[in-house]
Amino acid sequence: MPGVVKRKYDAELTLIKQDIYREIKRMVVVLPPKFTLQDIVVNYPKYYPFKYFWWNDMNTTYIQKNKFLGSQMKKKRYREYSSFAEFLLDVPGVTWILKQSKSGGIPIATSEEIQRFTTNRQAKNEQQKQRIENYQKSLSNGDMLSEIDPLCLEILIKEYHKASTIDKVRIVDYLMKYTGDITIQFFKKLNDCENNTEIRLKAFQHLQALGYYVKLRPAPQKSAKSYGTKKVDVEDESFDDLFLLINQTNSFERKKQFHFFISHNKNDRSCASKIRKLINDKGYDCYFCWISDDKDGISAHLGEILELRIKQSRAVIKIDSENHRNSAWCRYEIEKSIENHKQVYAYVMGEDINQFVDKTIRDFSAKQ
Repeated sequence: MPGVVKRKYDAELTLIKQDIYREIKRMVVVLPPKFTLQDIVVNYPKYYPFKYFWWNDMNTTYIQKNKFLGSQMKKKRYREYSSFAEFLLDVPGVTWILKQSKSGGIPIATSEEIQRFTTNRQAKNEQQKQRIENYQKSLSNGDMLSEIDPLCLEILIKEYHKASTIDKVRIVDYLMKYTGDITIQFFKKLNDCENNTEIRLKAFQHLQALGYYVKLRPAPQKSAKSYGTKKVDVEDESFDDLFLLINQTNSFERKKQFHFFISHNKNDRSCASKIRKLINDKGYDCYFCWISDDKDGISAHLGEILELRIKQSRAVIKIDSENHRNSAWCRYEIEKSIENHKQVYAYVMGEDINQFVDKTIRDFSAKQ
């Protein structure tokens, strides 16, 4: 079997090298006269940023697979590259094109050719960026995903190992709102090892849509080690109301944790979203309606659910505005925050958001 895997890998790597070489040949129009390998290394990520990210993720993936094989006392199976430059020198045709450039054998492009290539690449890169952003927003009710790991990630992974299939799907759906390194690795393991076809396909499509290197794996054999072994027919269960879920004693919904609960009126969402993004950038997780919980699952039990999420948060951020003061739900959130002895940080609309976030994080960190 290892020989079959190795041959498939070699064939895949050959196709990748051919693809990248074609892109380099197109890119020579914007390279300086008598360009060097370093010129290609610098410019390729500029004109093909998503492909470069994809290649880097592929290389990292196979380095990690080799490390795992080594830990199992097995031989390395995949080629490792210490840098993109080393990879390029292993691409058939690159050495030849560098020699041609050095000898002046590559014609200097006209300004029209340079402009045409640059415009084309900018348009394609923008399209790819937009596709990824649209996908992210489809998962988070119009906002961007959190580029961190959730505070409760370890708890959710432990829950996943012993969960029924329907709860596994719920956990996966929740974690799809995060793109931290450990979360992405979790999805890669699901794609590699999960027995359930629905979940494995969900993980594959999620990673692919975000631009990561991923291959759709065939279903593992029954004897293969599975990343979660319980098997339950999804059709035997149904998705209950979120209120019913959080009232189940052992529900993973009751084990979620957040650094901050953001209390805001829907009319101040843009401001709240900026604060959430800045806090995420510093590595802290936020509960943010209707992103952390899907609106369709809230139903008529908003009050009970908000109170639980406040209890699960270590502190509360209040977007202090006229909209907030006139909202019964916002007043309810602050009342519950005080009842549960939560530190409330108030951002007054119009203040400098960056200064507020910096000051809040400093104070919050000092009290942890």
